[in-house]
Amino acid sequence: MHFSTIISVLLPVAAVLAAPAAPIDSPVTAAIPTERLALREGEGAGLVARKNQVCKIVGTNQVNCRYQPTTKAGAILGFPRGSKHEFSCYKIGECINGNCTWDWAENWNCFVSGYYTDSNCSRAKLKRCA
Repeated sequence: MHFSTIISVLLPVAAVLAAPAAPIDSPVTAAIPTERLALREGEGAGLVARKNQVCKIVGTNQVNCRYQPTTKAGAILGFPRGSKHEFSCYKIGECINGNCTWDWAENWNCFVSGYYTDSNCSRAKLKRCA
């Protein structure tokens, strides 16, 4: 009696498990362009190329833009406080008030201490210079 009860319960379950699933003609991701899918996957892993950032000069009245990431390097020119410039990457150099990054002003071919640039020029937003 118990055997027939077990068979009557398990037989429908076995039939469902044995039935083949219909194949999917195209993956769900086919509707998403390949470039966008790659970008989305890279964003989650933090692998997306960082873009140049426009950053504001903060702090003192004028900031020197220098040949190397140190105050010992010669100044090429000065950026006034409040001016905005495009920066492409950062290097680690002389620390100024605890900030050791120096942002590369690509258009001017010089470095500005990260202490004097706003939060748009953070390590998270700029790539490291080669």
